[in-house]
Amino acid sequence: MQSLKLILVSLFLSLQVVGVSYECPPQAPVHVSVSQATAVFSGEVISEEYRDIKTDSSGKPTDVKALLVRLKVKRWWKGNEAEHVDLYTSVRKYSDGTTSVMAEDFQFRKGESYLVYAYGQEAKLWTTGCTRTRKLTSAGEDLGELGEGKAPKNKDVP
Repeated sequence: MQSLKLILVSLFLSLQVVGVSYECPPQAPVHVSVSQATAVFSGEVISEEYRDIKTDSSGKPTDVKALLVRLKVKRWWKGNEAEHVDLYTSVRKYSDGTTSVMAEDFQFRKGESYLVYAYGQEAKLWTTGCTRTRKLTSAGEDLGELGEGKAPKNKDVP
């Protein structure tokens, strides 16, 4: 009986965390996704950090921090060919200690490698779970169409 209670409590807690869902539109083919993206590259997540956001989308000052992931780039198909790329996520940390995240945010893990389709300005790139971004081990179809790509050049963009 005790183990049944433990199982039920565990199930309830896991449903609380996983309870967020979203529906993405159908993904565009690889060649369309490449043409729409600002950058397409593969890389390994080497760090995560919170960075100050000076203003919100309307230009008002804010004390919010955004979670950035830094990737060491392995191959480029589109973009500036830097050795590292910082990607903004939708994770926000507020001064009161609370955090928020949008349901469609792509979940990166330090030490994992990804094929990334990034959007936005070069200095403020982002991606979501609704793009063709995925773990490199699951990107065979994309890699087959993308081809070999280019190695990064010895430079980083601020």
